[in-house]
This record gives sequence, structure tokens and C-alpha cells, in this order.
Amino acid sequence: MASVGFRWLDILEKEFDKAFVDLDLSISELESEDPDLVYNVRQKICTLSSCFAQLTHKAQTIFQNSAKVEAELIHMRAELTESKSKREVLETELHHLLLQLHSSQLSRLPDTLGNKRLDQYIKPEINVIKQKLEAEIRQSPLRGALKDADELKFSPSLLEPAQYKANIVQLQSENSALRNELLALTSEVYGAKLAAKYLDKELAGRIQQLQLLGREMRGDVRDKLWRQLESEILLQRHKTVVRACRRNSALNGTNKCSKPETESNPEATEHFGDIRSVLVKRKPDQGLGISITGGREHGVPILISELEPNGPAAVSEQLYIGDAILYVNDIDLRNACHREAVSILQQQQGDCTLQVQYIAADESDNSLEEDGFNFRFFDENVCDTNNATNYKVTEEIVITPTAPRTPESSSGSR
Repeated sequence: MASVGFRWLDILEKEFDKAFVDLDLSISELESEDPDLVYNVRQKICTLSSCFAQLTHKAQTIFQNSAKVEAELIHMRAELTESKSKREVLETELHHLLLQLHSSQLSRLPDTLGNKRLDQYIKPEINVIKQKLEAEIRQSPLRGALKDADELKFSPSLLEPAQYKANIVQLQSENSALRNELLALTSEVYGAKLAAKYLDKELAGRIQQLQLLGREMRGDVRDKLWRQLESEILLQRHKTVVRACRRNSALNGTNKCSKPETESNPEATEHFGDIRSVLVKRKPDQGLGISITGGREHGVPILISELEPNGPAAVSEQLYIGDAILYVNDIDLRNACHREAVSILQQQQGDCTLQVQYIAADESDNSLEEDGFNFRFFDENVCDTNNATNYKVTEEIVITPTAPRTPESSSGSR
């Protein structure tokens, strides 16, 4: 992979040099007409060339580090298979030595002829057990490779089969993981295609609504259509801000980005949660432990963008990233700008009562997932890399992608 990256970088440099020379020759034809403009353009081109050179240098550094990591990975893989093979040989050797130990202990037991007090059935049982141990020792793979007087050691004839076996197991595991990743990427492609088709239909519907706004129509119909478009724009803007805040919080690892529990009510609004009243208890001269974003000037309400770990708001366990703050101690923040909201929150003393409402993003949004996959056509058991050795393609498809929905458009734009 590293060699491919360097080859790609060489081709890209040649293409850039060729385009740079052609552009310089084209500009030189205009030098007699407007030399000042040509000089400024060449200065900009030199800046672009310098940026490309720095980018190329950084890319070379990344490719070199990637080559080192790849070499270390190959070396560690070889060491892993070798250690597994040695472990298998050692386990076989341990089993062989235990068999010899038991056989030796049985041979040291007293004979029935020398001690008449022993039971007459002890001697036959000892002989049977000893014969079984000797038979198992003769069937041992080490027995055929070594003589009785030889010492056990890592000979090539014993180690090579174990290494081959460990390599096969390792390659099977990697193959299963790659096949699982291929399934996930395939589902991403098909899901993205379906989402693109849906968004094309959504875009066509929005264009049609905008065209209707340009026509002459009754005032109430026009106002209703404009309010619908404006509400959809504000909702999408709100969900974008909430998604960005939750993603940043997840990347920083400050909290688990939990969501409030909602009752499964089919008649409830799709994205809006219930208005909750939360009492935040705090000590004197202690802040609320939250960061806010949004405001009237941004077209979104006051949102909680971050919860301070072990802060009063986080300790209450009733506030979540993405909550819209409607009231604080009966002070209305619904139409407040960002600066006014910050000032009001800082002026509050002692315990604070917040009225908040959670506006969820789309259920199909998996931007917080660790693997980064947004669409899941297959069962978790199919695409589970931890269970790669038991790779089985199930026919049941549990989760299918759901295109993002907007209010009053889920049924009319299919």
C-alpha cells in the first residue's frame, strides 16, 4: 500500500507541474496587455504552488509513516504466528511429559508379590492404566519424531506444521474481518444511493414549493406554504447544530451522549420531546456546568452544547446535550440572543429551575457510531469483526436504512 501511495503522489506531482507550466504559458500571452494583472496572478500561482509543495511534503511524511507501520504490522504478525506455534508445541510437550510422569509413578508402585496385603485387583488395574498411558505416548506426534533418549526441543520438523496451522488461523480471521468490512461498505454504497434518490425527490418537492411561492396565490395559502418551508429550514438547522454538539462531545470523551427516554406514542411529534422541568442544585459561587450555543441571531434556540464533567448539571443526570433551554427560573429564553442568554444564566444565584425540551436528530443518523457506518443492511452478527472466525451470512435483514424525514413530507414525496 505504501508503494501505491508514493506512485500516486508521483503521478499527481507530474500532473500539477504540467498544469502549472501550461497555465504560466497561457498567462504570459496577456503580459503585454495588462502586466500588473499578470504579475498579481503569478503571485497567486506561486502561493498555490507553495501550498501544493507543503501538502506534498506532508503527504510524503504520512506515506513514510504508513510504510513503517505496515512493516511493523507484518513483523508483529509473523511474531504472533510464531508465538502461537511455539505455544502449541509447548502444550504438546507438556502433555507428553505428564504422560511420562504418570507412567513413571505407576511403575514405582509396590508389586503384589512383594506385599501380600495389597488387594488382588490393584495390580491388574495398574497394568491397564499403564498400558493406556504407554499407548497414548506412542501415538503422540513427538514420539514419532524423537527417540526415547532424545530430549524435547524446537526442531524444524515439529515447529513448521504448528506455524502453518497458526498462519492458516490468522489468515482465516483476517479474511473474515475483511469480508465483514466489505459487507458493511457495500451496504454503505447501496444506502447512500437510496438516500440520494430520496433526497432528489425531496429537492424536487422543495423546488416545486419555491415555484409555487413565485406565483400569485391567496395570502393565507402563501403564508402557510412559507411557514412550512421556514419550519423545515429551522428544524434542519437545529438538528445540524445538535448533531455537531453531540459529535464533538463524543470525540472529546466528556460524556456518553445519552438521550432522554421517550414513551412510544405514535401520535406524538416525531422530533420534539416533552418539556421537562429540571432542578439544578449547586453550591454558592458555583456555575451551572454547561456551555450553550445558538440564539435568536442564529435562528435556533438556546441549546446545551456541552456538560462539564462532575458539574451541577451533569450530576443532576436530567440534562442532555441538545436540550433547548426554554425558561430559567421563569425567565423566558425562547426569543433571547446568545449574549442575553449568557447574561441571564450568569445572573442566577443558588439553585436553578430549567425548563428544557429535547429535539432529537433523525433516527437514521449514526454519526456517533464508532465505526462511522450510517446504513446497516445486515445483522450485527454478520458484520461483527469480533466474531470473525464464526462468519455466517444470515438471510434475515434486521436493520434497513431510513432516509431523513422532514415535517409533513414523509408521505407526499415518495
